Amino acid sequence: MSILYIAVSPRGAESLSRRLGEELLARLERRHPAAKVVYRDLAANPPPPIDAVFASAILRRPEEWNAADRDALGYSEQVIGELEAADVVAIATPMNNYTVPATLKTWIDHVVRIRRTFVGTPQGKVGLLRDRPTYIVTVAGGIMPARKLCSPTS
Repeated sequence: MSILYIAVSPRGAESLSRRLGEELLARLERRHPAAKVVYRDLAANPPPPIDAVFASAILRRPEEWNAADRDALGYSEQVIGELEAADVVAIATPMNNYTVPATLKTWIDHVVRIRRTFVGTPQGKVGLLRDRPTYIVTVAGGIMPARKLCSPTS
């Protein structure tokens, strides 16, 4: 059993998404005591930006890659490998400006690759990775107006 745990917030111990994500991880570890956990901290080790070499390499077949292409795809291959090996995925992330942080979006861009993790068909895109339980803990801050909650009987 392998758990891939991705932490995104740069706020460290002050991050509520990290604290809640760690609670989720602790529950998963209690449920699967022999599980191997792979930690991917996108704040401490952000993914490299998508550049022209990467964008060009993903459009060619592996047998056409040169050394620069393979180097540009190295991180992508590493994180795809972590995802392929995971039996469970847990992501703890804040919501920034109504979307995911740039580091998580960049990680997604490294993972979602044509002919590697999906293929295009006349019927649409088809994923190549197996399904697995995926948990996403997200937290959004800000000032929220007080609201009266409805009672279960109303």
